[in-house]
Amino acid sequence: MSVLYITEQGARLAKTGGRLLVKKGRETLLDVPAIEVSQVIIFGSVSITPATVPFLLGRGIDVTYLTRQGRYKGRLQPEFSKKVTLRRHQFARASDPAFCLEVAKAIVLGKIANSRTFCLRQYRESRDQVIGRAIRRMERAMREVARARDIEEVRGQEGAAGAAYYNAFGRMIKAPGFSFKARTKRPPRDPVNAMLSLGYTLLHNNVYAMINVVGLDPYQGFFHAGRYGHPTLASDLTEEFRAIIVDSMVLSVINKRVLKPGDFSQSRKGVYLSREGLRRFVGQYDARMNTKVIHPLCGERMTYMQCIERQ
Repeated sequence: MSVLYITEQGARLAKTGGRLLVKKGRETLLDVPAIEVSQVIIFGSVSITPATVPFLLGRGIDVTYLTRQGRYKGRLQPEFSKKVTLRRHQFARASDPAFCLEVAKAIVLGKIANSRTFCLRQYRESRDQVIGRAIRRMERAMREVARARDIEEVRGQEGAAGAAYYNAFGRMIKAPGFSFKARTKRPPRDPVNAMLSLGYTLLHNNVYAMINVVGLDPYQGFFHAGRYGHPTLASDLTEEFRAIIVDSMVLSVINKRVLKPGDFSQSRKGVYLSREGLRRFVGQYDARMNTKVIHPLCGERMTYMQCIERQ
């Protein structure tokens, strides 16, 4: 099953029989069997016909609404899972400090390990000393996380490793017209940050939808500090996949000239992709999510989307 992304402004999502249609005026832009769709992600001014809403809900298809620039606005989701016992176990585990520390360590060690592997690939090609120093700092952070005695220590080492990683990220960019000095968000201040922010939003929503599918509560996590309205479990489970899904895809999009500086516009609200740039970016992201890899634990070949579900 796949995610249906709708970026065409003024389009509408309709249904006929067991099929979903994306239409604009009298033109049909896309026609797919509903059975092949697991989630719909809508950007900006896109409507859904009244008959299509219950059709989607009845088939368990989650709909996420983003702004034209990719900021999260809300979601339309099917009936919440009836797995009450599973969620009781989840809440009980979240009240156990030892278990939360164990999970936090696993999340952060996985995140840093994936970031380190990503940097190692780039370092082998460039021998850039900034990247080399970042790798060594991440290795030190992993050792500190392994012996941490509380979650605050784990969070501190995650922050230190993240600072070193993003300091090295800009050194990996080879295409002219792009640069990266620091992570900025809400709003992103340059094209690279615009792509990272959008990619992380899409990834977070994929993870959120998968959590609902398996019956857990996305708002009860184990690592991120809880705050009102923040789906902390979705944030927890997103961390390990950032570098291997979003960051690697963004770097590829830049260095292979899939997107160019002219595909972005700047305003007081930040830097954002053009309509055509957004379409190409979403296509690249979808291709990345459907790339098959060998799962490191079970040894099975599966897509990144399936890896998220297995996680």
